[in-house]
Amino acid sequence: MIKIDTSRADYLKAIYSCMEKEGSASNKRITDLLEVSPSSVTEMIRRLVEAGDVYLDKKEIYLTEQGMVEVKEILTKHRLWEIFLVRYLNYSWYEVHEEADALEHATSDRLKDRLNELLNHPEHCPHGSEIFENHKHKDKLRLLSDLKPGDETSVHRVADDKELLEYLEKRHIGIDKKIMVLGIDEYDGSMTVWCDEEEVVLAKKATTKIMVL
Repeated sequence: MIKIDTSRADYLKAIYSCMEKEGSASNKRITDLLEVSPSSVTEMIRRLVEAGDVYLDKKEIYLTEQGMVEVKEILTKHRLWEIFLVRYLNYSWYEVHEEADALEHATSDRLKDRLNELLNHPEHCPHGSEIFENHKHKDKLRLLSDLKPGDETSVHRVADDKELLEYLEKRHIGIDKKIMVLGIDEYDGSMTVWCDEEEVVLAKKATTKIMVL
């Protein structure tokens, strides 16, 4: 019998996401991400500390080595399902997150291994994030927003954000797309890039969520 503990997994993923973006997590940040009450966050963090998955440094929250191993296992299952849904069931990259969220909780290690084999041990999910089991070293990336006119690069990873993914799909911007920065608007920070033989204007909000090589 597979034990499904969605809240625990969701908290670990939220803490990992905060650490990846900001170095650490906080009660308020987790509250905002998961849309739960501050008291619920406090209680779950207490339980995770007791379990040895997280530790506190003043008000900052960090995953322990044990917690990091667990969250990477959860994210590996999640990202493998995202690939499966896109490759075999014709889902768009902006449709897969919620489905993969549900599937990850019901995925045993044995099923994960079979799924990984079926997919031929991919290194990245449809959004460019690492499949940890198959990609041991973290990609060295930079934000598209940090580039300057004349720079050429390729899209490697984008935030798993439905609104952003729909926005990029309409502009034909996707993983591995080659782009060249043509200009940056001084007023609003929007960026004009050359991609697929056409000029594309990207809002600054989008360029800060796109990672390039």
